[in-house]
Amino acid sequence: MTNNENEYQVLTEMKVPDGYRENGFIYILKNESMPGVYKIGMTTTSPEQRAKEISSTTGVPTPFSVVAAFHSKNPAKDEKLAHEAFSAERISQSREFFKFSENELEDAIDELNSIIGPERNRDVADLAVYDAFISFCNEREINLTDELYELGLGGIIGHIPAVKNFLLRAGISYAKDLLSRSNSSIVINPDGSVVLVKSVEAQYLEHWGTK
Repeated sequence: MTNNENEYQVLTEMKVPDGYRENGFIYILKNESMPGVYKIGMTTTSPEQRAKEISSTTGVPTPFSVVAAFHSKNPAKDEKLAHEAFSAERISQSREFFKFSENELEDAIDELNSIIGPERNRDVADLAVYDAFISFCNEREINLTDELYELGLGGIIGHIPAVKNFLLRAGISYAKDLLSRSNSSIVINPDGSVVLVKSVEAQYLEHWGTK
């Protein structure tokens, strides 16, 4: 579902883009031979490929499959963070296996989504509950002087950081007004385009608040 807020499209649902990539993933794997036990680890390739590798190198008769995968900027660091977060559920300190009930698994997925990065295929409307800005774009920082010249505004005389701070505050003020009017979060797509996504919480309040 969509509608328009001035020049930006407002979405009520949106999946984390397939084109979004970080440096790897933190994954949760399951195996039907080990009910209630899950492997939490990292990979710099695809979680599915990692599941195949693990399946071929262990003595477990059934294959591992991916329960969830989270985009990670620093997979090695985030793996350690995840293991620390669920140390009480860890079966052995020398293994990457953890015991969860179904409800505990859902809570673990939500927690990893919060402390690691967005879950692959997550609805962005869920992420928008907590954050005003969500970027799936790896755009490099612009050169302010070059940008001003390209826009025909000329250069800068004097202290450049003061100009940057002025423009930053002006941009934040504009974004705050936009977010207030749309009751949404600003999402930057992999190609640099911008949409607004209304959080599931905002949608609920808008729907039921008028009942």
